[in-house]
Amino acid sequence: FNVLQIGGPDEPQLAATRTLPGSYFDSVRHVLGCRALIHTDTGMGWVASGYQHRQIGLYSHAYYGEDKVANIQPQNPNGRYLSAGNVNEIALDSIINQLTLLLS
Repeated sequence: FNVLQIGGPDEPQLAATRTLPGSYFDSVRHVLGCRALIHTDTGMGWVASGYQHRQIGLYSHAYYGEDKVANIQPQNPNGRYLSAGNVNEIALDSIINQLTLLLS
């Protein structure tokens, strides 16, 4: 996979990613041009959902509870959603497995 990081200019660069400068609408164009979006609870996840674009949402259920996290995510037939008490606790293997299923 080639990873494109979108976000504001002041956000820290993630390892092994590429960033593209531009407006919010440029970011939307890049997201919809990718095979899939992996996101946390951000506006871009909601935009991608509106287009039923393939996506994996990463959520924390520490505040809402594990049984309620489904209520705060976009409803997208092409979306997969994973949650843990802290997003950092979601296993990379789980993300890759869901991404592989989503793209097959």
